[in-house]
Amino acid sequence: MGSSVNDLIIKTSALKQMTLISEVEKDSYLCIPYSYKVPIERIKSVSGGSALNTACTLSRLGLKVVAISKVGADQYGQKQINTLQRFNVDTSGIIVTEETETGISIILSPTWGDRDRSILVYHGASDTLLPEEIHQDNIKTLIEKSQWLDITSFTSDISLKAVEEAIKIAHDAGTKFMFAPSITMISFSKEKTMKLLKVSDYLAINRDEGMYLVEKHKSYEMLNYLY
Repeated sequence: MGSSVNDLIIKTSALKQMTLISEVEKDSYLCIPYSYKVPIERIKSVSGGSALNTACTLSRLGLKVVAISKVGADQYGQKQINTLQRFNVDTSGIIVTEETETGISIILSPTWGDRDRSILVYHGASDTLLPEEIHQDNIKTLIEKSQWLDITSFTSDISLKAVEEAIKIAHDAGTKFMFAPSITMISFSKEKTMKLLKVSDYLAINRDEGMYLVEKHKSYEMLNYLY
């Protein structure tokens, strides 16, 4: 359960990297020339989003997976559904809305250096998931019949309320809850992210996300705090 967005991957050699270092941290920034047309070497459109990526990966590993997300009634929304079905993911949990468009990410990827990328993201329909939609018979039943509920990224008050309802249904049914917050979700509300973390059975988080969440600058401090 999480975001489903279309990724536009843009590769260009015109980007530069700037790094600022202090006593306790190091921050890097991707720089784009101001007031200048930036040539690109390649642009590629692919289905993405935390829910779609996780669902397709777990299905490839042989698990039976259903995706719960919300997309727009547009070409990108249909593309998301087609991709999930191609990976044998159950799409009966996908809600299609005409009120807003499918989310989109613009991924800026330099042609030089390592594989680090900067991403501009608009979650679109994914962040309009409503609490009452979670209580629809088919969605509620999908959660109750699952062994695990894996929650990924949401960045709106209304969608986080929907997440809370999904967790209540999961707990009542004995479904385990795994939480995988993104930096965008943590940026939206550290308080609500920590609240969800405390009721999760398992946490999936990388080093940057963990340090940003608990505001620690050393790995062992972050791990001790989370533990």
